[in-house]
Amino acid sequence: KDDSYGIRLEGQDFQKGSLKRMSFMRVNRLFTAHRSLILHKVGTIKETKLKETITAACRILEGKI
Repeated sequence: KDDSYGIRLEGQDFQKGSLKRMSFMRVNRLFTAHRSLILHKVGTIKETKLKETITAACRILEGKI
């Protein structure tokens, strides 16, 4: 489901690895997690998608979204 904070993440957005289905990164729900909570790495997103994500997070923090 699309929403104003979700950034679509699809197979072509990965430099390495993938997800089983199209997903969304929720930049309005930032958090920290201890390493012990991470089970495994599923992939690495491309630089362009990373920049899009950082830009969206900054816009939220600046109150522009």
